[in-house]
Amino acid sequence: MTISLLNKENTGLIIVDVQEKLMKVMGNPDRVTDRIVKLLDLSRVFKLKVILTEKYSKWLGPTLPPIKEALPEYDPIEKLHYN
Repeated sequence: MTISLLNKENTGLIIVDVQEKLMKVMGNPDRVTDRIVKLLDLSRVFKLKVILTEKYSKWLGPTLPPIKEALPEYDPIEKLHYN
């Protein structure tokens, strides 16, 4: 069995659809938001690539402000269709 360590060349953080209307129906939205911000802080320390997605923001609203503020840049991948 081969054990490999994570490194910044093959590791990143993906944040999926953390939007206003979706978070309103999620349990503990403040806690979830806090944990995502902490993950973003950690990704900055380790210089990891961050990918953000948003599901049709016209319906579901934008990414939550605390998360937008913690992002290195705000450039979401917009998803318009459900699979």
